[in-house]
This record gives sequence, C-alpha cells and structure tokens, in this order.
Amino acid sequence: MGLIANAPGKLSNAIREHGAAVGELMSALSRRGIPCWIVGGAIRDSALGLPVHDVDIVTLTDPTRAVKSFCADSALGFVILDEGRKIARIITSAPPDIKTVDVAMAQGGALDADLTRRDFTINAVAAEPVGGGFEIYDPLGGLKDLQNKILRLASPGSMAEDPVRVLRAHRFLLSHQLEPEASMAQAIKASMAEMGRMPGERLLRELVVILGHPQSHMAFNRMAGDGTLFSLFPELAATRGVTQNRWHHLDVLGHTLETLRLMDAILSAPPEWMNPWINAMSPILSEPVSFGWPRASVLKLAALLHDIGKPSTKAVDDTGKATFHAHEKASAELAKQALTRLRAPNAVTDGVVTLIKNHLRPFIGIVDGGLSPKAASRFIRDMGFWLIPAMFHTLADSQATRGVMKTEERFALEIKVAGEIFTMWEKTLRVEGKQEPLLDGTELMKLFHLPQGKLIGSLLNEVAVARLAGEIHTKEEAMTFVEKLLSSEE
Repeated sequence: MGLIANAPGKLSNAIREHGAAVGELMSALSRRGIPCWIVGGAIRDSALGLPVHDVDIVTLTDPTRAVKSFCADSALGFVILDEGRKIARIITSAPPDIKTVDVAMAQGGALDADLTRRDFTINAVAAEPVGGGFEIYDPLGGLKDLQNKILRLASPGSMAEDPVRVLRAHRFLLSHQLEPEASMAQAIKASMAEMGRMPGERLLRELVVILGHPQSHMAFNRMAGDGTLFSLFPELAATRGVTQNRWHHLDVLGHTLETLRLMDAILSAPPEWMNPWINAMSPILSEPVSFGWPRASVLKLAALLHDIGKPSTKAVDDTGKATFHAHEKASAELAKQALTRLRAPNAVTDGVVTLIKNHLRPFIGIVDGGLSPKAASRFIRDMGFWLIPAMFHTLADSQATRGVMKTEERFALEIKVAGEIFTMWEKTLRVEGKQEPLLDGTELMKLFHLPQGKLIGSLLNEVAVARLAGEIHTKEEAMTFVEKLLSSEE
C-alpha cells in the first residue's frame, strides 16, 4: 500500500518542484470562493516518482476570468483552450522545459461526474489542497490499479465516448508498463474504426508520445496485434502477408516492425563502432523539427511507413523472384498522403518523405567492396541535417533484413561503408564554413556567360560534392570541372 499511502506527500513535493504558480493559483481560486482540485496525470506520475511537467486543475464554476486575472497579476502566459468547456491554460516556464497548468470547469458540474467521465481510472484521481498538503480523493480506485499495474476504463462507455482513447490506452500501456483489464480488448475493438475518423491533430499528439518512448516498438507490436495500427494507418494493412525475396526472412509487415525494434535499439544504445561519431550525432537526433517532434521521432515514424509502397509495386520476374522496383517512391507518396490526412506538421511530413525516398541509397550503391567517395559525398550533401537519421534508418532496415542472401560479410561491408560516410560527414562539420568556396555564383555567370537561375545552384552543388570527394582542390580545378560538366550537358 506504499504507493497509495505516499501519494499525498509525493504530490506535494512534485507541485513544489513545478514552481510557485500552482499553489498560488489554487489559493487565489479559493479566496474567490472557487473550490478546486488537482486531477489526473500529476497525481498519477508523482505517485510513481516520475517528473511532472503539466498540472490539471478542475473547478465547479467557470474559472477563466479568475485565471486570467491571476495571470495578469503574476506576469504568466494565458490562453483560452476551449471557450465552450471553459478550459484555460497557464504557461509557467519557457522552452525547452515548458510547464503548463490547465484549469477547467468540471464536466457534469460535479467532481464525481468529472472523474467518471475521464478515460482511465489511473487518471480519475483528485487531490484537494488541505493545510500545507493534499488530501487524495480516489473513488474509482485508480491508485490501486496503478499499484497493481492495471489499465482500466473509468466507465464502460469511456472509450466509445472518445475513440482517441484507443490510442491513449496503447500509450499508457507502454509508458507505465501496465496490462489491460479484461474488458479493454473489447472496448478497443468496438471503438477502433471510429478512432480513425477522429481529428488527426489529436491522434498525432498521442502518436508522438509513443514514438518518443525508447521501447516504442512494443506499442506498435501490440497495435498490430489488435488492429489499432491499421485503423491509424490503413496503408499498413496491405503489407500483412506480402512475402519478399531471398534477402528477407519476414513479410513486409514483419520486416517493418522489426526495423522499428532495431531502430529503438540503435537509438537507445548505439553499437560501439559508432562511438567516434556519437557525440556529434546526438544533438542532431534530439533537435526538434517541429514543436514536440525531435528528429528521432520523425525517424521512427519513417521506419514505420518506409515500405508501405511494396504491395503496390510487387512483381515476380521470369525466375520467380519477387521485385519491388521504385517502392521507396511509392512508399514516400503514400506516407505523404497518410500524414496529410493526419494533419502532421509540414516539417514532419517532409522529413518522413525525405527519409523514405532515400533509405536505400547508401547501401544499394555499394560496388567493388565499397561506396565511391563521390557517391558518399553526394549523399551527404543531398541529405543535409537528415543525413544521420537517414543512416540510422538504413542500418536498422538492413539489420532487419536477414534472408539467405544477407551474409555476415555483407553486414560487415555495410558497417564499413557507414563508418566511411560518418567520417566524411564529420569532416564536413569541421571544415564547412571555415573554408572559402572554390567558386561562387557570380564567378560562374561571368566565366561561363551563364544567366542567373537554377543551373548556377546545381553547378555549385556539383563543385562542393567533387571537393568533398577529393576530386578537386583548387579554383583552377573547379573551373575545369565546371567546363566539363557544361560540355557534357551540351
């Protein structure tokens, strides 16, 4: 009973660590005669000793005017999230460690009604400020369920009322290492189809939390098992049972899930051979490309969708060998359509499409025991900040491919090539911006009588690729190189 008995004290500590705003706000509301309780995640996570970033407060009357006045007096950020439901948000700290406090009028006009209408019992717990601490109110036994590692619906109709809770269930099963209560499977099955028709933004908010977990593949395996995955991404349903060629030991769906598992493994514990470059890689992988979306999460989403074009591109040649020509392009287009449907941020969609289109490039270009310096340098230049995610994708995809044609010698060769690409990439980090370009656009136009336009940018990129590959070193060599390029174009 330790978790339950210690919950009030742990919540008090968590609220103090969150900052003064929560306590001061609750005191201000009480002085105005507005009863208030902390509910949900802050109680759940503090009881488990997990950090608390967001606090939810419910009141029995409209709190928005009082909260707005408090924020004005305290110089805190304030926004109305939902005018109809009377939900206001206070932003108490700046990026990157943003902390928020959401204040809402209780659903149903009473605390018990509000708790019963929540998603799961572990989130249907309230805490009232009493003296210098809190008194826990847990009518549905949420803390006991948390202690027993059980995820249970707050009411029989909870999931049908809001089908996004299908995805939330998978999120909490993963993040808090819970097991579903017996009736959960039927509730998920009954609400699954409706989940796919919910606003994409809400589904993505749950999805990005799952992707951010170091063992995200466990949630996707479970979602594939109960069908949730195919309601979220119908494009993946067609990959079930699609057999591949002798390079592969799994069907397309199995390979996809194995790629994601290996992606989790590489991101969580990069292999030792990556040690020389890992300090330079880590900031790139954690860098956000859109709010709440680090590159690593975009990378895992790309891994999930990277082969969805295989069913439509499968063919069998005269020898009986299965082929999937241009499946990377078909997969990228389908992924773009899926993420557009879910209203993903443009930067996320662009990143996923870039990774999928290029996931074969590094290793498919291996010839005579390696990748040519020019091919490697072109790949580095083309990928830019997506180079490291692209290489992680390629490596996980390769490791997930273990058919009879995939020998240990081939794996060793791919690791060798990856190391060469990483070494060349790190070199670009050291020298780029520190050396003058061999030629600039103005010089190109003057020397070769060229008009301003896309051709100039293309030529400059070719010069940079050749320089990185070690083919040219001086301005004179660059001029000769451009002259040859233009002659070949003619």
